Amino acid sequence: MLPKTVRLKKRWLFAKTLNPEVGVRLAANPYYAILGLPRPQNQNTAPAPPQFGILISKKVDKRSARRNRIRRQLREIIRCQILPQLPPALCSYTYLTYRDWE
Repeated sequence: MLPKTVRLKKRWLFAKTLNPEVGVRLAANPYYAILGLPRPQNQNTAPAPPQFGILISKKVDKRSARRNRIRRQLREIIRCQILPQLPPALCSYTYLTYRDWE
């Protein structure tokens, strides 16, 4: 499970990240897209870790159990492989969206 400090849970942050005027596409391929939301830099506070949110649509699979399994697998990949490599001052919320899983 991802620590609370790196989870993206607010609906308005998901919506802001998906907005093409604000969010930035960091990477994409036929299976997923990684979108970023620039985080304002404040000199008075310590740099916060990047936050991750995962969205898996019903196009991937109609069954929620399978979508939740994919979500759990992605969280584990983020926790074990991606998070340790990222610097704490990465100035974006990062958001993963899966389009297709086959």
